[in-house]
Amino acid sequence: MLLNLQSNALKFTESGSVEIRVSIYCDFLQIEVIDTGIGIKAEDQEKLFKLFGFVMDSKNMNTSGIGLGLLISKQIVEQYEGSIQVNSSVG
Repeated sequence: MLLNLQSNALKFTESGSVEIRVSIYCDFLQIEVIDTGIGIKAEDQEKLFKLFGFVMDSKNMNTSGIGLGLLISKQIVEQYEGSIQVNSSVG
């Protein structure tokens, strides 16, 4: 799951950085993947964790996936009673 999140961050970050932060709080683990990529419009963010969830603005980028990675990541996280979310803005 973490490799998928890292891969997506790298795929959509042409310049800048990708950072992974790991924090432990009492009885849970928090992982953040922070990048300086192209960003995602608010109305497109809900598509990311759905089957074949593509964002149309990314179609011109060199992507090699089929839109399953984030859905699978979400299912894994939820199976362990966790949650996964996105916080992004274009640019």
